[in-house]
Amino acid sequence: MFRSKIKSKKSKSKGLLNLALQDAEWLVTEGDNVTVDIKDKNIELTSRHREGDRSAWEIKRDKEFNKAVKIIALAEAKYGTKRNMLGVKHLHQDYIDMATKLSVYWYVEKKAFPKYNMSNSLTYYVDYLNEHGGRTGGIKSMYRNEKSPKSIAKAIINDPYLCIRGTRSSIVYSFFDMFDHTSSSYYKGDNAQLQNRIQKITQTVRTAYDMAMSVRKDAKAFPNRKIKDIAQYLSDELEDFNLYAPLVSDTFAEIGNVELDLQGMDFDDEINDNVSDAISYSYRHADSSNDEDIRWAKLEMVYPPLVQSLGTRVLGKSKKNSDIGINPKNMHRRLTDNKVFQVKAKRKSGTVLIDVSGSMHLDTEDIFEIISTLPASTVAIYSGMSYPSKVEPHEVTGQLQIVGKDGKYVGEIPEHGLNNLIDGPAIDWLSRQAEPRILVSDLLFTGVNYNRTAGGEVGVTTELLADTLKVIATKNILPIPDIEKAKEWVRRFGGREE
Repeated sequence: MFRSKIKSKKSKSKGLLNLALQDAEWLVTEGDNVTVDIKDKNIELTSRHREGDRSAWEIKRDKEFNKAVKIIALAEAKYGTKRNMLGVKHLHQDYIDMATKLSVYWYVEKKAFPKYNMSNSLTYYVDYLNEHGGRTGGIKSMYRNEKSPKSIAKAIINDPYLCIRGTRSSIVYSFFDMFDHTSSSYYKGDNAQLQNRIQKITQTVRTAYDMAMSVRKDAKAFPNRKIKDIAQYLSDELEDFNLYAPLVSDTFAEIGNVELDLQGMDFDDEINDNVSDAISYSYRHADSSNDEDIRWAKLEMVYPPLVQSLGTRVLGKSKKNSDIGINPKNMHRRLTDNKVFQVKAKRKSGTVLIDVSGSMHLDTEDIFEIISTLPASTVAIYSGMSYPSKVEPHEVTGQLQIVGKDGKYVGEIPEHGLNNLIDGPAIDWLSRQAEPRILVSDLLFTGVNYNRTAGGEVGVTTELLADTLKVIATKNILPIPDIEKAKEWVRRFGGREE
């Protein structure tokens, strides 16, 4: 029976002993927190039920809460012990223990509470458990010490509050709010990835809990078969789960601080914001199911006919005066600027690569303006087209099309897809072209998920983005976030004297 130090007399809840061994004696004490020691049969309850400025309803509610704690403890003592089962040798004992603990919650919810006229469910009572914030702190500590997902899941299941309420987004966030709040997308990404990973664990726990609660309430006992099923599910989901895989900050660590030659333009903040947004997009849209094999689609080079010419007026003079040369042609300049020689003029060159996927919202006039502003440059567009359910992933392609070169350009912008899919190969092509190398893109890169049955299913991964940003950083590529900024840049660059 209960021996109570709160009232210095035996508890009146003798009937609860039917849930435990008949000779079990439980010591009930009063303290600041709720603690239960099944081995020594000690329970510490909070003092919230004391009279004072609390209403009669609050006092009654807290007494009911303390009663629920006792019921949970007694159910754990009787039903939380190790079972003799066959066919589980391949499973770690922790998974069996977790499944057994979940069966205890079933006994409490389906059997004990109705028997003892508890007016609410287990879900209701765990909301009154104290110090759950401290409990999430314990999970953080386990993560910092690189405890296994299995161990973390077991700690969550062993705590009724975390087991039942741990799937709440606010609780999940508190688990892994590990870093200082900063504007750095790397750390934002780290936090997001950590939350996704612990959410994987909490959702697995929640599913296992629901599996336990699916046992009919009129069942005489929680079946061993269900214990096995739950344990197997937990093992399948958690055993090979890589909780400590590289984070966003690790993925992008090699990029470092890149100095870009903006050619006198002042919009480095826009570029940095663009990179930041791209990183955020990559970790928010990456496949959280671990069912990802994201690769670039195959790049096809396309050379549409360049049927129009900008003309000499736009192209500029083919020759210019100079004070250095071989044969003087303009002796009359001897007394002014001394530029008596004529040499071949060097027209502005370089390469502009434009992402024409749907997210860019480009107008063909914008592209023609860039071509006319930098007439000697190579201007190319790229995009990909997905074909879900029509082709295999390896058959998906994207096109890089040369639409302007050496003063000539296409009559109209050719048809193109609205996906990305080939960002990496296209930017690799740009890295081998003449400088300056301009990339007009929002950096929202996507590839093809080879693990999806639908051909051309678009996928996102931080790894592909990181690899591509490394090329941008090391090959002196200037990423300009939108077409208006690009036109502004080429006007400035194209108007300079050599």
